[in-house]
Amino acid sequence: GAYAWTAEVLTVGDGDSFTVRRDGRTHKVRLYGIDSPELGQAHGRNARELARAWLQGRRVEVEPMYQDKFGRTVALVWVGERLLNEELVRSGAAWVSPKFCQSRRVCDRMFDIQEKARQARLGLWRDARPEPPWQWKRRHPQGARR
Repeated sequence: GAYAWTAEVLTVGDGDSFTVRRDGRTHKVRLYGIDSPELGQAHGRNARELARAWLQGRRVEVEPMYQDKFGRTVALVWVGERLLNEELVRSGAAWVSPKFCQSRRVCDRMFDIQEKARQARLGLWRDARPEPPWQWKRRHPQGARR
């Protein structure tokens, strides 16, 4: 992207957020346009393990989209040639967020990828009616640790 930067992944908090080091400073990064199951939710730990397998100890390209109210960099994140945001959706480890995925160039494609994962019953789509984290958090306000 126009303004991407390289960083080293330090820790992975859950399926869609992690901490990186760039120029000696740490930054919290949130994957743009997707929402992984919360850790207390079905598939939440699997999503984190998958994100760790992609990220732990790696160098990544971070393409910021915006900063959220928690001060995190919400971004497209590239691991080599692969866009992690898409890869997690492709594996059934995240939903595309209808509320936050607004960029047509990224989101049209991610919604297509999600539909294929759903039809193939991958990851969270193995459940008959998986509950998106934005609904789950409304029912479990104490479980939504950020």
